Amino acid sequence: MLKNKCVLLLAFFLLFPLWAQGAQESDSLISLEDIQEEKVNYDTMVIEHGDYVRTASTGGKEFYPFTYSLRFETSGAKFVEYKVRKGDEVKAGDILAVFQLAEDEVTAASQRLNLQRAKETMESGVESRLKALDALEEKRALTKDPFEREQLALEIAYQQLALEKYTYQQENSISDMQKKLEEMEEKARQCYLIAPVDGVLTNVKSKREGDAVSTSEVLIQMYRTDGMLLQLDNSNGYFRYGMDVTVEVGPVKSRTVLTGKVVGADQLLPKNRRTNKAYILLDAYDTENVKLTNPSVIGEVCRIENVIVLSRNILTMESGKHYVKKLEEGMAHKRYVQYYNSFTNPTQAWIVQGLEAGEVIVTN
Repeated sequence: MLKNKCVLLLAFFLLFPLWAQGAQESDSLISLEDIQEEKVNYDTMVIEHGDYVRTASTGGKEFYPFTYSLRFETSGAKFVEYKVRKGDEVKAGDILAVFQLAEDEVTAASQRLNLQRAKETMESGVESRLKALDALEEKRALTKDPFEREQLALEIAYQQLALEKYTYQQENSISDMQKKLEEMEEKARQCYLIAPVDGVLTNVKSKREGDAVSTSEVLIQMYRTDGMLLQLDNSNGYFRYGMDVTVEVGPVKSRTVLTGKVVGADQLLPKNRRTNKAYILLDAYDTENVKLTNPSVIGEVCRIENVIVLSRNILTMESGKHYVKKLEEGMAHKRYVQYYNSFTNPTQAWIVQGLEAGEVIVTN
């Protein structure tokens, strides 16, 4: 075995000079013109200062803060009927319920009777006075004494004036009574419960015709439709009073973006008084064509300006530490970094140590 290895080595040393000489005289296997300098094919970025922004998102629902509890506040009323049902949308001035006032009906009946008696009394009084005048006229016609005829003429004139005065007074009195009766009848016709604003009825108390109505009982509850807010859960305290927000509404594939502001939040109240709710007032929008379907409220929880911010997909984790690839003299080197994670942002990382503005890192 050893003898064979020695023979092979001897043959190699004898043939090597001949092979080397042939290689020098032949053409090069790679042309010098095809040799190019090494080029870096990295995607890079220069570190710059920017803004670190964290947002919070939560669902919302319609909330109507302006509510009304409607009562019929005239005593002695009896229920007649409702003109509406729970869930109905009404306009200001619409009739909601009808009532009858028993006391007014009795008073009106009494007034009608008094009016009828006054008319009858007037007719009787006028008739008797006319008969008296006729009698005086007949007596004057039969009297031949000029002096007596003159006295009768004066008496007739006096009685005619008295008749006119009586008629005038009675007509005025009857007119006043008629006016009062019409006012009472008008009041009876207006014995309604009226919608104070445009709104939607949330509750209608059950009543039967003829039921007595107390001035303190709530018959109808409703809310005003022109004061809608968005209510959202704020147990984490992210949404603060005065914060500007955006609100996405509509189907998933065609969301509409609205804007608004937090007009109610109770973080500053004692814990036992907090509701953990926040309220959003939307800016003006096309209420006819935009429906508040599946509203999602997005607010800026924090904004830190003039800091180093990187996209999270640039960071690589190794043994519990994060690093980036910093480019130095054409070579990528690991650079371990630390970022602030008290405010979690799913897409950004606020780098607090390991990088400086102006440095170049590899992004891909």
